[in-house]
Amino acid sequence: MQFTTHSPEQLLTRPLREYCETKLQRPIHRHKFDDPAVAMNVDVSQHGESVELKVRVTLPGMSPFTVTGEHEDPYAAVDLTSDKLERRMRDIADRRRSQRRRAAGSAALGDEDRDLFTEEEEETLRELGALDAVLES
Repeated sequence: MQFTTHSPEQLLTRPLREYCETKLQRPIHRHKFDDPAVAMNVDVSQHGESVELKVRVTLPGMSPFTVTGEHEDPYAAVDLTSDKLERRMRDIADRRRSQRRRAAGSAALGDEDRDLFTEEEEETLRELGALDAVLES
């Protein structure tokens, strides 16, 4: 993974940079996007009395996206940004998993088989714990 930082006002001290790198790389590793082609660019800037972090993440095969966080305490700004990045990575991993299931399911379906429910209906039934009972009947 490529990790680069940019801070025109020199807000990013060495300890803060190390904390930032450790904290922001965690969601990438947790969701198994460990690839040398993954790039993370962090811009740190001062906005009044608060510090703003802009993290631009480039994953292979996807459009780059940006996550931002702002707080008076630079460490809290890193934490907020890391939480947002975690949510975004979870969404991407869920979408990727869902696409794989759909691809595997559609390859296994014959002409007579088709989906009975939309994804929303299926999710609602799953939350109610009634999906298996409905499919068995």
